[in-house]
Amino acid sequence: MLDEKTQSFSEEQIVNITHYHLKELGNGANPEAWRHEDMDFFKLSTITKSSNIHDVVLPIWKDANKHVVVVGSFGGSDKEPD
Repeated sequence: MLDEKTQSFSEEQIVNITHYHLKELGNGANPEAWRHEDMDFFKLSTITKSSNIHDVVLPIWKDANKHVVVVGSFGGSDKEPD
């Protein structure tokens, strides 16, 4: 659940939400998988340096000023996927 004070999820929650969404978006049977905790999501597939497909689910929401926010980094990590 979204922390009211910080308006963010914990790292563990982000990992769990991402795994859930990759599974649900992969089978295409659950349209509600595209929404969670009042956020929308989209799936981005990229190719890693080792030629593996790397799927991520990126959350989208609007901030207090109604600007669209897309999170494209896990906590600002500088590590690239394998």
